[in-house]
Amino acid sequence: MGQGLAIRSLSGSVVAPFDATVVAVYPVNHAIVLRHVGGVEVLIHIAVGAETLDGEHFTPKVGCDQKVAAGSLLVEFDHAAIKDAGYDAVTSVIVLNGDQYPRVVPLASGSISQGEALFMAIAVENSAGARRLLKHRGPGR
Repeated sequence: MGQGLAIRSLSGSVVAPFDATVVAVYPVNHAIVLRHVGGVEVLIHIAVGAETLDGEHFTPKVGCDQKVAAGSLLVEFDHAAIKDAGYDAVTSVIVLNGDQYPRVVPLASGSISQGEALFMAIAVENSAGARRLLKHRGPGR
């Protein structure tokens, strides 16, 4: 796993933080991997450990290989039911290809709004010596 941040969602929904392709929807619907056109891959994982719920309380709204726009609904989940089952519905947002994006710089803390910049993934220097900077917006609130 790579670097990232955690979000405590208040809404029970997760939206795409940027325009992307859905690379994976985990079989129990609690996690999605997105790939930005620039190459960074981000895992959005709701309620660590909740895979034991076998998909109950999670409703994916997208499928693999689907193109999504920033702000598109990815997953809805029943926050209260997940909590009642003994899990914390904190959502982790993690850069998976950290070898290509070795630095993740937080851009927000405390309470944030959906669509607000969450962090910046900084790519290794490319052949021209320039750095590619990519801001990722929080996936949910």
